Amino acid sequence: MKKIFEKILLITLMTFSLESSIAQEFAPIGAEWYYSEAHVYSNNIGYLMIKSVKDTIISGKECRKLDCDEVCWNPSGFQFIHYSNDSLYYYNPNLNSFQLISAFNSKKGDSWNILIKDYDETIDTISVSVDSTDIININEKSLRQLYVNYHLTDYNSDNVLVQDYSYSSRIIERIGDVLYLFNFPVWTGLMCDMNYSGGLRCYEDSELGLYSTGSVPCTYTWTDIILSDFEFEIYPNPTSNWLEIKNNLNSKLSLSIFNLTGEILIKHNFLGDTRLNISNLRTGFYILCIEQNKKILGYKKIIKN
Repeated sequence: MKKIFEKILLITLMTFSLESSIAQEFAPIGAEWYYSEAHVYSNNIGYLMIKSVKDTIISGKECRKLDCDEVCWNPSGFQFIHYSNDSLYYYNPNLNSFQLISAFNSKKGDSWNILIKDYDETIDTISVSVDSTDIININEKSLRQLYVNYHLTDYNSDNVLVQDYSYSSRIIERIGDVLYLFNFPVWTGLMCDMNYSGGLRCYEDSELGLYSTGSVPCTYTWTDIILSDFEFEIYPNPTSNWLEIKNNLNSKLSLSIFNLTGEILIKHNFLGDTRLNISNLRTGFYILCIEQNKKILGYKKIIKN
């Protein structure tokens, strides 16, 4: 009996050890990310989804398999991530290697590189540097937060610099980059005429619970209610600092500008023509909405450059 008990105990401990080794602290099975989806040539707003679907092994590393909606520039379809020592890695099949995309234990001044094989078979480098860090509280859990800067250098096959640009974002522990989990292009130097991520709407898993970033529901979509050019003239668009709004309606109106996650950034009441200062907005796409007595008259996509 003693030997049988010892054998059962040994099997139990081995099973527990195996399950513990497979378990990850990032992307539990069933975890879901929802991002606002915008289109290059349309004002339609939808959502992009990533879902953690299963455990698997790649090159001897325990990974999570993610099912990602189709999106321009960034990895989509089935993708694989590996989490180890407070760091998140993306498996790049073109390089047959794991690339570090988030180091949650980073401090100000830390940096890492992401390598990508471009459409012309050259290897480009995306450098990620940490500008600052702080703590964000989500559902009574204190999570580390990194404010980062991405710097892409894109060379062609003749070693001539094609692109050299930077963009900023924010990375949250257990959630990842708030613009998109894979906030780097799978290829550079080409234009995209499809869709792109406008930022995180919400994230949910069985451990952390639901985290929502704005007022737009996770799966909210809308199609164009375009402001009539007969009633309104809005220019210049794109613009850097000011929007001029010519209004042919002789009534009090309410104007809102919000980002693609639904967060309202500017509110303005006006009668007749008006001029709006948007110089404090970051470069990107925004939605301008005009209402009359709480009834929406229409939307217009605004480009801030």
